[in-house]
Parts: sequence; C-alpha cells; structure tokens
Amino acid sequence: MTREQALSKLLSDSSHDRFHAARALMKLARPEDLQPLLKARHAERDSYVLKQIEVAIASCSKRVTVLEMDDDDQDEDESLSRVKADAIEWISGILLHEIGSKLGLIALSASREVPNFVDSKTARHVRNLQSIFDAIEQLRSASIKPSIERFDLAELIDEVASVENEGNVADISLVGMRPLLVTSSRHLLQLALCNGLRNGIEAGVIKRQGGRESAAHLVVTWGKTDREFWVSVVDDGPGLARSAATSFGIGKSTKAGHAGFGLAIAMRALETLGGEVSLSPSPGGGAKYEIRWGITE
Repeated sequence: MTREQALSKLLSDSSHDRFHAARALMKLARPEDLQPLLKARHAERDSYVLKQIEVAIASCSKRVTVLEMDDDDQDEDESLSRVKADAIEWISGILLHEIGSKLGLIALSASREVPNFVDSKTARHVRNLQSIFDAIEQLRSASIKPSIERFDLAELIDEVASVENEGNVADISLVGMRPLLVTSSRHLLQLALCNGLRNGIEAGVIKRQGGRESAAHLVVTWGKTDREFWVSVVDDGPGLARSAATSFGIGKSTKAGHAGFGLAIAMRALETLGGEVSLSPSPGGGAKYEIRWGITE
C-alpha cells in the first residue's frame, strides 16, 4: 500500500481498510500527514482501529522531514533555517488546532459554572494559558515566509510606540531618519519592535513601582548603513536579570504573568528576514535591545 492509498483509506467505511491504512502510515507518513491522522482519530469509533491510529500518530510525530535543497542555491545555514521554520510551523500548528479551540470551550464553561469567575484563580489561570497560545501563534507567524513590501520604517515605529505606550506610562524619545523607506516584511518587523518597546516600557515601570520617581524613559533610534537597517531601544529599567544569551529561550521571563515567548518570537522573526536581535546592558543602566537586517532592493 502506498502512502497516498493509505491516506485515502483512512476515510473508508470499512474498519478493516482503516486499520491497515493506519498501520501502513506508521512507516510511510510524513509530518504533513499528521493533520489527516488527527482528524481520523477524532472521527474513529472502532477502538481497535483507534489504537492503531494512535500508534501511527506517535510514529509520525517523531519525524521531521529535512527538505532536499539545491546545493547550488542554498548553503548549509539556509537549509538548517528552513528546517527549523518548518518544524516550528508544524508543531505550533498541531498545538493551535488540537488544543487552542478546546481552550475557548473551557473558558466559556468555566465562566458559566464558576462563581465570580472574572475575579477567580480559575480565570487567571485560563488567561495565562490563553496568553501562551497567543504567543505560540506569534511564534508560528514569525516563521512563515514573509510578504515583502515597501514602507516607511519611521512611520511603523511611531505606530508601535503609540500602541505599546497606551496611557503614556513611559516617556519615549523617537530619534531617526524621516522618512526611512525599507523593502522588507512589515509584519515581522512589527513583531520584533513590539517586543522591544513592550519590554523596555515594562522594565521602566517595574523599577518605579512603589516609588515616586519620574516616568520610565526609553530612547528609540533607527537608521541605515550601506549594508543594513537597524533599530535600537534603550530603557532605564533595572537591567538584565540573566545573561543575554539565555533570555532568548522559550519560556524565559523574569516578569510575573509572562509566557516568556517574546524574545524568542523576535529572534525568529529576524532570522526569517536574515537578520539578528541582540540584548545587552546599557552603559547608563537598563538594557539595550537592537535589531538589524540586511538591505534588499
């Protein structure tokens, strides 16, 4: 039985055919076949067939297919980056499809069944879990092949600063070339900029909690060289609580209630653009967040 035949027979009216299809897919399935297998598991009512589908899913989940790439056009780093992006897309897609929708049902049921749900610990835990799924969706979108367009980087920075600083909780100085036209992915740069501004604002606010100091202050600068564009965000917060290298791991956060995906999302977004993100102590205290990516015309 071929892979195509097995996928087709997963939909058969015959439990015998479905069983042998799942058994064949244990060896033949590719990562992209996981969704059909998951749908088949959801629809299956024969416990004997269901067990075989579960085995096929477990087997398929262990595989990540490394796409064959033309050595003349792709170097080793590009190949590894593509595989990493495919893996993130695959895994996050499974999580969002299989668990994300059920989370909404849990929240709805809890709101009806738990007294004073809005102020309850249950509501807080549900919100935290929902924030993690929002972060997974952002991580996924940061790995997808970008849509390239021409736009004004200064205008994008203005928009992000306005949204992230709603309520004017921080004093933000914006200094850079106006206009600065770039040809890149507006969406991916927005993901990275949102993270940099949000972290800087929160760092300054945290430092001042309980005190009477002036508002948190950030300096955002941007520009270009003959080879690349760059944006820098310098805050006056408490500085880095851990080494910059470990801050980019998924789940790494020193802030209560944070999923710890922010820097990982920003790094993935810039990697997708062929750029980089750095985090370092600021000479005047606080931290410096910087993104750089190459010029393409």
